[in-house]
Amino acid sequence: MSNRKLVLVGITITGSVLTGCGNSFATAHFVTSSSSHLFDETSVHTPIALQTELFKHFMPESMMFISSSVGYLWGEIQNFSSGEVSGDVLKSVDGGRTWHVILKKGTAIESLTALRSNLWVDVQTNQSAELYRSTNDGRNFILASKQNLTDMDFTSVHDGWAVRAGDGLHTQLMQTRNGGRTWISAIPPHAPMWLNPVTVDFSNRMNGYLVGASEPGTGQQGKALWYSTNGGRTWSLVSEVNINERSGRYTLGAGGYVGGFEVVPSHPSFAYLWESRGPLLYTSDSGKRWTSSNLTKPDWIEARGVSMVYVTRGFMLLQDMGDGEFLLERTSNGGRTWSPIYRWSY
Repeated sequence: MSNRKLVLVGITITGSVLTGCGNSFATAHFVTSSSSHLFDETSVHTPIALQTELFKHFMPESMMFISSSVGYLWGEIQNFSSGEVSGDVLKSVDGGRTWHVILKKGTAIESLTALRSNLWVDVQTNQSAELYRSTNDGRNFILASKQNLTDMDFTSVHDGWAVRAGDGLHTQLMQTRNGGRTWISAIPPHAPMWLNPVTVDFSNRMNGYLVGASEPGTGQQGKALWYSTNGGRTWSLVSEVNINERSGRYTLGAGGYVGGFEVVPSHPSFAYLWESRGPLLYTSDSGKRWTSSNLTKPDWIEARGVSMVYVTRGFMLLQDMGDGEFLLERTSNGGRTWSPIYRWSY
């Protein structure tokens, strides 16, 4: 795959949509707020040879890095000879160049989050879901509670937030004070009945975002973004759009289904929102205005996860549906360029 070029400081977009096919991608540019020139940085990186057997039939759900070297991939592996499907968590300690399995349990991994040496994994089984926790970097796991948590985020080893699946499309915002052993219903923001919590992410104990969404349909989904500055006691609406509602140039759009949300911990005004059947979106002003990335194209190349360990350093997981590949990429300059570090076919 050719190197991708991006300029992400500021949000006025000048690039065109992604063009080309196969492994060639158009250069995408964003105008910077501090200078008038466009960056023209280049970087050549060739992905290493794949661990073929490990990634054979591996369909990742998403990924998370807690440093420039330590990261996690989670998803499903299907054994075509036996027909069995297992939920797998993979770990890398060298920036995504090599991976090894640290957990194989259940039929799918619902969600995962990590904080220093602590790791929480929600596993789907045939009958229910179970939350497992590791306090030693994933070497050992213990059952913390029986919860069906589709998204999680912990601000300390004790304090965490989650979205719990319910009947049908109904979800609940949950909170724990004891590391995930017990959960209580949290006070949700005031919202229309058609919105349900989808993903929650805190940059620290007091400041956090919550994304809500409606029932999806015909490639569209109503969405809302809230922000809290007091540890989730109250929430302020930042942006909202309903299905078939005309959105502004830099607001959230109804097109696409919410896939996930990532706030940059050291810079909470910087955040990413990715979508299925929609683009990767970026904000630098706490969600007031959004820019669509030229790296993604709905129903062709879509983001499955973004994890920024710092405002300049981070990782992205892409699914290339045209070529039937997953690609893990990294940036060390705030998204101006992305380099592939791992790829595999499915």
